[in-house]
Amino acid sequence: MDDPPTAEALLLVPLSSEGDGKAWLIRDGETRSIGRKAECDIVVNADAVSGHHCTVGLNLLSPYARQEQKFVITVRNIGRSATFVDGSRLEAAEVRYARPGEVLNLGRPTSQGDQKCRASFRFQSVVIGDTGKRPREEALGGIVAEIPRPAHSSTSNVAGKALGPEQFAAIRQEEDRIKLEATERSLRRARGQLQDYRRRMEKLERSNSKLKDGNDELTVRVRVLEAMAPTKEDALVAIEEAAELWSEDRTRLEAEAARCGDSVREAASELEAATRAKEDAERQMRAMRQMLAKYSAVAREANQVYGDCQNKNEDLPPQVSECRRPKDEGDASVPRDDEANKRARCSVVEVVDLRYA
Repeated sequence: MDDPPTAEALLLVPLSSEGDGKAWLIRDGETRSIGRKAECDIVVNADAVSGHHCTVGLNLLSPYARQEQKFVITVRNIGRSATFVDGSRLEAAEVRYARPGEVLNLGRPTSQGDQKCRASFRFQSVVIGDTGKRPREEALGGIVAEIPRPAHSSTSNVAGKALGPEQFAAIRQEEDRIKLEATERSLRRARGQLQDYRRRMEKLERSNSKLKDGNDELTVRVRVLEAMAPTKEDALVAIEEAAELWSEDRTRLEAEAARCGDSVREAASELEAATRAKEDAERQMRAMRQMLAKYSAVAREANQVYGDCQNKNEDLPPQVSECRRPKDEGDASVPRDDEANKRARCSVVEVVDLRYA
């Protein structure tokens, strides 16, 4: 007897007391709505849950389209309240793709912790029997609740009969769309990684270029230093020779300065001696001028007396008129006991000496 055909499906296992504690089955190609209103497929009576909160859909990829796994769980946020997929919050009208084992949280977390929300479901993959019939509750352990689906559901007639060409085409189209979206996400992620890689490569190239420029500059400097090495050695030798010459010149100049100092001191001594001699000569000159002035006065007085004597020569005694002769002739004719003659002779001799001096 052949085994009955089987298929994989998605089971929403409740983790909270909301929703009557029942699990909900979602088959391939189905989409279930979750919310507080009665027209939703899965009704959750909680104030934190919106009337139409979110939708959960399942698409199984065909073998040729599978990459990592065949389950494509689509969660679309259609309400204003918070929706979390495995702890990541969905924005308004955002679509998130989940995996089996992840948790769907509805509403804000309670005071018991971030993982304790008003309504929580875990995505679990299950294997069911004939795809043309609904599984019984006994087959799933009594945890699957069969609920009537609204008339607007596009998958209301999927169960109970085989898929028609249009439904199969729609499923394939949805499958292709999901595959395309997944490919686009992978492509965007790859492009982002490529851009990051390009930025890193550009940064590395700039760093490499800087290092290369620095290496080239260092190479040029080394070559310049190598070329300048002999020149520097010659310059060092020339500097040492110039230093020796400068030292010799300095010693010679110091010796000359010492000699000049001695000469200056000697000249200063001579100048001081000459100054003193000049001062002595000036004092002697002043004394001689004083004596000359004195003798000049005496000479004028003597000349006056002598002139008077000449004018009165006839009236004077003979010994007085011949007063000059005794000096030349030994004073033979002048009476030595005559005091007047002595005074006259001395006066005349003094006058004559001053006039011919």
